[in-house]
Amino acid sequence: MGGSDSAGGAAHQVDLKTFQRFDLHAASVITCVTAQNSLVVTHVEPFSCYSVGQQNEAVFRISLSLS
Repeated sequence: MGGSDSAGGAAHQVDLKTFQRFDLHAASVITCVTAQNSLVVTHVEPFSCYSVGQQNEAVFRISLSLS
C-alpha cells in the first residue's frame, strides 16, 4: 500500500520489480499518484479513503480465495 511514482524510480513500481526479481507475485493498493521526473515532484493527487478501501478489499478478497 502506497503511492505511485510516474518516473518509475520509487514507490510501487520499484517494489513490484523487487518482487519479480525474486519470482514472487505481489498485489498492490495505490494511495496516490504523482506527476514527477527524476528531479522534481510537481503534483501529488491522493485517492479518496473510499477508493483506497475498495482496492484493499478487492486485493484481500482475491488473496483469501487463492489460499
